[in-house]
Order: sequence, then structure tokens, then C-alpha cells
Amino acid sequence: MDKFFYYLVALFESGLGVFGVRTFYDQPRYTVIERLDRGVEVRAYEPRLAVETDVRGQGDGEEFGRLFR
Repeated sequence: MDKFFYYLVALFESGLGVFGVRTFYDQPRYTVIERLDRGVEVRAYEPRLAVETDVRGQGDGEEFGRLFR
């Protein structure tokens, strides 16, 4: 049942995405600086924090644990 629900939600999100609707995703706050041709926006985002780790040759989930800690 969980797998069915997952695929149902993924299908629903994909359908909305065709129309540019992103309901289930968190987006950082931004201000539109300029609107260009064909719906392109130049945006200024609020400050945010990003982390990364080196995962070469691991693939055992250790990298997620490292980021989580």
C-alpha cells in the first residue's frame, strides 16, 4: 500500500509540474528582480546554508550519516 501511495503522489506531482505548479516542494524565499522573455525570472534569494561531503567510492549510506551529524 505504501508503494502504491508513493507512486500515486509522484504521478500527481508530475501532472501538476507540467503546469508549473510545485505544491509539495519547499522553496527558499526570493524576490523577482527582473522578468525576461519566455517566462524567465531573475531572482535574488535569501541567504541559506548548504553542506556537502566527499562520497567517492563509498555508496553505503555513510555519506548521509555524515551530513546528518
